[in-house]
Amino acid sequence: MAKSFEFKNNFMANVETAIVNSNKIRVKLGNIYINALVDSGATISVINEQLLRRAFYKKELPVISTTDLHEIRGVCNTVHNVQGKIDLDIDVNGLVMPFSFYILRDVGFHLILGQDFLTTHKANIDFSNGCVSFHNDFTIAALESGKNLERYFIANTNKTLTLKAYTENDIQLSINKFPTNTTVLLEPHDNLINRQILGSNCLSVVKNAKVYYRVLNPTNEDIVIKANSPISKVWKSPTKPICALDNKSKSDVQFQDPIKEALNLNVTIDSDNITKEQHQKLLKLIGSNRNVFAKDASELGKTDLHYHNIETTNEAPVSSVILVKKPNNTYRFVLDFRKLNEVTKKVSFSIPKIEEVVDTVGYSRAKIFSSLDLASGFHQVPLDEQSKHKTAFMTPQGQYQFKRLCFGLTNAPATFQMLMTKVLQELNWKVALIYIDDILVFSKNFDEHLEHLNLVFQKLKQAKLTLQPSKCHFAAKQVKYLGHIISEHGIQVDKSKTVAVSEYPIPKSVKQLRSFLGMCNYYRKFIQNYSKICSSLTTLLKKDVKFDWTTKQDDAFNTLKQKLTSAPILAFPDFEKEFFLSIDASDSAIGYVLGQKHHEGLEKVIAYGGRGLRDQEKRWHINHKEGLALIEAIKTFKPYIANNQFTVYTDSITVRWLNNSKDATGRLGRWSLFFTAVHFQHCS
Repeated sequence: MAKSFEFKNNFMANVETAIVNSNKIRVKLGNIYINALVDSGATISVINEQLLRRAFYKKELPVISTTDLHEIRGVCNTVHNVQGKIDLDIDVNGLVMPFSFYILRDVGFHLILGQDFLTTHKANIDFSNGCVSFHNDFTIAALESGKNLERYFIANTNKTLTLKAYTENDIQLSINKFPTNTTVLLEPHDNLINRQILGSNCLSVVKNAKVYYRVLNPTNEDIVIKANSPISKVWKSPTKPICALDNKSKSDVQFQDPIKEALNLNVTIDSDNITKEQHQKLLKLIGSNRNVFAKDASELGKTDLHYHNIETTNEAPVSSVILVKKPNNTYRFVLDFRKLNEVTKKVSFSIPKIEEVVDTVGYSRAKIFSSLDLASGFHQVPLDEQSKHKTAFMTPQGQYQFKRLCFGLTNAPATFQMLMTKVLQELNWKVALIYIDDILVFSKNFDEHLEHLNLVFQKLKQAKLTLQPSKCHFAAKQVKYLGHIISEHGIQVDKSKTVAVSEYPIPKSVKQLRSFLGMCNYYRKFIQNYSKICSSLTTLLKKDVKFDWTTKQDDAFNTLKQKLTSAPILAFPDFEKEFFLSIDASDSAIGYVLGQKHHEGLEKVIAYGGRGLRDQEKRWHINHKEGLALIEAIKTFKPYIANNQFTVYTDSITVRWLNNSKDATGRLGRWSLFFTAVHFQHCS
């Protein structure tokens, strides 16, 4: 029996001091980021009533249900009354984990992840490395223990303040533990939560033992804060020193010992794939082009080939700042550009598809690969003067704007793809492939590969762009690219990218099912009869169809997981050999396979395809469905077979008859006419 939830004002004293040295992880709940206690000694997971108000401010609170559990015994045998039970989504570095929490009014720590949560979501606590992983390392969160990050100081009010109802205020706080110009991280103190005041997570700079902090009074009453009241927890910011970016080119810098310079870059070289002599040659090439690598922000490039322009239909709004905590306990500076993006005129530019990548690598018959990644690629592109003010954002220290392209802008990927296509225009699709800031260099042998790498390095230097050495991998037999693993043998699924699919819980709604199928669709060409397997799942996505999960859907769901985690290696197309199509049809879907016969008659699959049948098509005779399968297969794989003889494996009488018929009418007549444009032979 569900009931609405009403917050009470008679909060009890906070007892957090008893667990200040315990282990916590950073999670997102509702609108906020908070520390959650990882407590393997607690049998159940609980949340503080006060935290719910803060997490779901201006957001609909999930329904609270009653529970048979009325009391919980905590530390020191303290008894806590259970207010209800609530289903919440806990977000840990992008992995959303649903779970039911008991609501307590006076629990010492606001959010406790107990044994039930840790077991359900397959948590692995690694104290030696100070981290917690969930769902077989799908996501990893750093443990914030009392030894490192829990050493914080308190910033207090220096005078009595009155916060007016429904107002947001920047208030001055006293903190005498840090020298002037120290950058500090501020988070709300529990005293604020107890007073129903919302505080921000933000960076600020200490000036004469004072910092400014933004708070919000969301209530309909004025709130008085007395002098010397604790308002914020304060840490010294772990951010690196700010580096001024100059406009000077570093392309003319000369290095005395190329091999030593290359070793200092710590790039990854697949030594097992090359000889010692080849390894030395590669190091020398990398070291000789040391200025095309940026070890830190001081060496970051700045191109003059392209300036990013933000063309808006209305006046650009000022954006807000968000600090997102990363697994390594540092913070990512993020800007919310949604309002700016709404008024920005969209620019489109073609980005390579994985099919085009496969065909290019297959045609080249490459056997050695290197993957290159630009260092903070967007930040190497300047903004034009008319666009800089549109990236303005507000901080407690004033308003700032970007000089270079930044993440979050709607046209940023298209701009960078446009730039890189211009930079590597003569090499693109021949010896290199470009996907935004990722470059794949491919060659038939090592000597050719050195030449190709040098060509890429020279083009990057001319454009004044730099690479990030830690993300560059050289002379590999296989590389990860666009979620796939590419080698001389073909292309296969990157298993690290399919963990999300294999660990995905049974969908409870159309939205969750659509999300699951979206992840699977990217790799559908690796799964034979994909559409047939999915037919019972896609039925639930239709309008006016009740979301009823049965054993039929459960079997399809588990089959997809199994097929994807054991997906085969798909061969590259060889345009000097004949292709074949194998077609099939069922009551709910059609399927087809593109392949080739290699030496000794061995058949190799290049791609699987198919789709579900429409309601009208489901009423057709099976022979007509197989005819439709061949039509769709030819359309799908047209680039491979359009101008070549190919073989069709089918036992369909309709397909054989249509290929030779001159008297067919209607649908069959249209298909017969379509077949005259291609050249194929039948084989049962």
